[in-house]
Amino acid sequence: MRSAASGKIDGDIFRFPQTVVDFPNLLQIPFIIHSNGLWLYVSSKQECFDLDQLSKKIPVGVIGIHYFQKIYAISENSYEQVETPLQAIRMLDNNRADYTVANERVKTALTKETGINLTRCFDEPFISDPAYTYIHSSNADILEKLTKSYQLIFNTAK
Repeated sequence: MRSAASGKIDGDIFRFPQTVVDFPNLLQIPFIIHSNGLWLYVSSKQECFDLDQLSKKIPVGVIGIHYFQKIYAISENSYEQVETPLQAIRMLDNNRADYTVANERVKTALTKETGINLTRCFDEPFISDPAYTYIHSSNADILEKLTKSYQLIFNTAK
């Protein structure tokens, strides 16, 4: 991303808007190329809860991962931050936090590595985190063409 922001390369793909706010030289191609579905998980030792109870629960997230800011903001009480996803899962298992969010791939890998089972709550992802392509501002003259190309390619692929 830094190489794209400095103009060393023309652009960067699969970037989330929250991660590029400090790079004003990057322009977003306004077409979602991927959406990261983040599910809400609790320890299998606990019951899922209703959404209206969420503000009273304590989430756990990983330092430096942007989407955890969304769950921290919901909590009226507190939240926990750890350095790794493994630590987050262990906190859930030890009842030191109430929930976390992860995509299915990460959850599966963590369960396999730790043997700790998690329960997915709700029928839809709790957070959908869209990813885009960003280009350096020196390429602004082709932004509209790239946007139309993305629409053509991705809409045809469906």
